[in-house]
Amino acid sequence: MTSQHMFRMHLEWEPNSSNNDSKNYKLQGVGDKPYIMASSAAVFQGDENRYNPEELLVGALASCHMLWFLYLAKLAQITVIEYRDEPEGILELQGSNGRFTEITLTPKITILEEDKIEEAKHLQEKAHQKCYIANSVNFDVKLNPHIIVKHKAI
Repeated sequence: MTSQHMFRMHLEWEPNSSNNDSKNYKLQGVGDKPYIMASSAAVFQGDENRYNPEELLVGALASCHMLWFLYLAKLAQITVIEYRDEPEGILELQGSNGRFTEITLTPKITILEEDKIEEAKHLQEKAHQKCYIANSVNFDVKLNPHIIVKHKAI
Protein backbone atom coordinates (compact mmCIF):
# COMPACT_ATOMS: atom_id res chain seq x y z
CA MET A 1 0.00 0.00 0.00
CA THR A 2 1.38 3.36 -1.02
CA SER A 3 0.49 6.65 0.61
CA GLN A 4 1.67 10.17 0.01
CA HIS A 5 2.11 13.00 2.48
CA MET A 6 2.81 16.62 1.61
CA PHE A 7 4.93 18.93 3.74
CA ARG A 8 4.86 22.68 3.24
CA MET A 9 6.98 25.59 4.35
CA HIS A 10 6.73 29.33 3.90
CA LEU A 11 9.94 31.06 2.75
CA GLU A 12 10.29 34.83 2.77
CA TRP A 13 13.39 36.69 1.62
CA GLU A 14 14.47 39.67 3.73
CA PRO A 15 15.80 42.36 1.38
CA ASN A 16 18.11 45.03 2.71
CA SER A 17 17.47 48.70 2.07
CA SER A 18 20.46 49.44 -0.15
CA ASN A 19 20.47 46.67 -2.78
CA ASN A 20 19.38 43.13 -3.56
CA ASP A 21 22.41 41.30 -2.17
CA SER A 22 20.81 40.18 1.10
CA LYS A 23 21.19 36.47 1.78
CA ASN A 24 18.79 36.53 4.75
CA TYR A 25 15.40 34.87 4.79
CA LYS A 26 13.02 33.17 7.14
CA LEU A 27 11.27 29.82 6.99
CA GLN A 28 8.06 28.91 8.72
CA GLY A 29 6.01 25.76 8.81
CA VAL A 30 2.24 25.72 8.49
CA GLY A 31 0.36 27.24 11.40
CA ASP A 32 1.88 29.23 14.21
CA LYS A 33 5.25 27.54 14.25
CA PRO A 34 8.20 29.82 15.05
CA TYR A 35 10.29 31.20 12.24
CA ILE A 36 13.68 29.75 11.42
CA MET A 37 15.94 32.69 10.72
CA ALA A 38 18.24 31.63 7.90
CA SER A 39 20.88 32.88 5.51
CA SER A 40 23.51 31.63 3.17
CA ALA A 41 26.48 29.98 4.87
CA ALA A 42 29.15 32.43 6.02
CA VAL A 43 31.56 31.00 3.44
CA PHE A 44 29.06 32.22 0.80
CA GLN A 45 28.77 35.73 2.33
CA GLY A 46 25.78 34.85 4.51
CA ASP A 47 25.04 35.69 8.12
CA GLU A 48 26.91 33.25 10.37
CA ASN A 49 24.40 33.90 13.18
CA ARG A 50 21.57 32.30 11.17
CA TYR A 51 21.02 28.74 10.04
CA ASN A 52 21.99 27.93 6.48
CA PRO A 53 20.53 25.31 4.12
CA GLU A 54 23.54 23.05 4.55
CA GLU A 55 23.17 22.99 8.35
CA LEU A 56 19.44 22.40 8.01
CA LEU A 57 20.06 19.38 5.77
CA VAL A 58 22.56 17.90 8.24
CA GLY A 59 20.14 18.56 11.09
CA ALA A 60 17.17 17.10 9.23
CA LEU A 61 19.02 13.88 8.52
CA ALA A 62 20.24 13.52 12.11
CA SER A 63 16.75 14.29 13.45
CA CYS A 64 15.08 11.74 11.19
CA HIS A 65 17.58 9.08 12.26
CA MET A 66 17.11 9.86 15.96
CA LEU A 67 13.32 9.74 15.76
CA TRP A 68 13.39 6.37 14.05
CA PHE A 69 15.85 5.02 16.62
CA LEU A 70 13.73 6.23 19.54
CA TYR A 71 10.64 4.62 18.02
CA LEU A 72 12.43 1.30 17.41
CA ALA A 73 13.99 1.37 20.90
CA LYS A 74 10.55 1.84 22.44
CA LEU A 75 9.23 -1.17 20.50
CA ALA A 76 12.24 -3.20 21.70
CA GLN A 77 11.66 -2.04 25.30
CA ILE A 78 15.01 -0.32 25.50
CA THR A 79 14.94 2.60 27.92
CA VAL A 80 16.77 5.54 26.34
CA ILE A 81 17.92 8.04 28.97
CA GLU A 82 19.85 10.41 26.71
CA TYR A 83 20.47 10.85 23.00
CA ARG A 84 23.00 13.35 21.65
CA ASP A 85 24.56 13.70 18.23
CA GLU A 86 27.11 15.99 16.61
CA PRO A 87 26.44 15.28 12.92
CA GLU A 88 28.89 16.55 10.34
CA GLY A 89 28.43 16.97 6.61
CA ILE A 90 31.06 17.42 3.93
CA LEU A 91 30.18 19.72 1.05
CA GLU A 92 32.57 19.46 -1.89
CA LEU A 93 32.81 22.41 -4.26
CA GLN A 94 34.09 22.30 -7.83
CA GLY A 95 34.02 25.83 -9.13
CA SER A 96 30.51 27.16 -8.56
CA ASN A 97 29.01 23.65 -8.40
CA GLY A 98 28.90 21.57 -5.27
CA ARG A 99 27.34 18.61 -3.57
CA PHE A 100 27.40 16.83 -0.27
CA THR A 101 29.65 13.80 -0.41
CA GLU A 102 28.82 12.44 3.04
CA ILE A 103 27.19 13.09 6.37
CA THR A 104 28.43 11.30 9.47
CA LEU A 105 26.13 10.72 12.42
CA THR A 106 27.82 10.09 15.77
CA PRO A 107 25.00 9.50 18.22
CA LYS A 108 25.88 9.03 21.87
CA ILE A 109 23.02 7.10 23.43
CA THR A 110 22.60 6.26 27.08
CA ILE A 111 20.32 3.33 27.91
CA LEU A 112 19.37 1.56 31.15
CA GLU A 113 19.55 -2.09 30.11
CA GLU A 114 23.09 -3.45 30.00
CA ASP A 115 21.95 -6.61 28.23
CA LYS A 116 20.53 -4.60 25.31
CA ILE A 117 23.69 -2.86 24.06
CA GLU A 118 24.02 -5.05 20.97
CA GLU A 119 20.33 -4.72 20.17
CA ALA A 120 20.61 -0.93 20.45
CA LYS A 121 23.53 -0.99 18.00
CA HIS A 122 21.47 -3.11 15.62
CA LEU A 123 18.57 -0.64 15.93
CA GLN A 124 20.93 2.14 14.83
CA GLU A 125 21.37 0.30 11.51
CA LYS A 126 17.65 -0.36 11.27
CA ALA A 127 16.88 3.32 11.95
CA HIS A 128 19.28 4.26 9.17
CA GLN A 129 17.46 1.95 6.76
CA LYS A 130 14.08 3.40 7.71
CA CYS A 131 14.97 7.12 7.77
CA TYR A 132 13.06 8.82 4.94
CA ILE A 133 15.67 11.50 4.49
CA ALA A 134 18.60 9.06 4.40
CA ASN A 135 16.66 7.13 1.76
CA SER A 136 16.26 10.32 -0.30
CA VAL A 137 19.83 11.57 -0.53
CA ASN A 138 22.46 10.55 -3.08
CA PHE A 139 25.51 10.63 -0.80
CA ASP A 140 26.92 8.38 1.91
CA VAL A 141 25.45 8.58 5.39
CA LYS A 142 27.91 7.09 7.85
CA LEU A 143 27.03 5.89 11.33
CA ASN A 144 29.37 5.91 14.29
CA PRO A 145 27.10 5.20 17.29
CA HIS A 146 28.25 4.98 20.91
CA ILE A 147 25.96 3.13 23.30
CA ILE A 148 26.48 3.77 27.01
CA VAL A 149 24.74 2.07 29.93
CA LYS A 150 23.67 4.16 32.88
CA HIS A 151 24.38 2.20 36.00
CA LYS A 152 21.77 2.45 38.72
CA ALA A 153 22.85 3.79 42.08
CA ILE A 154 22.57 1.24 44.89
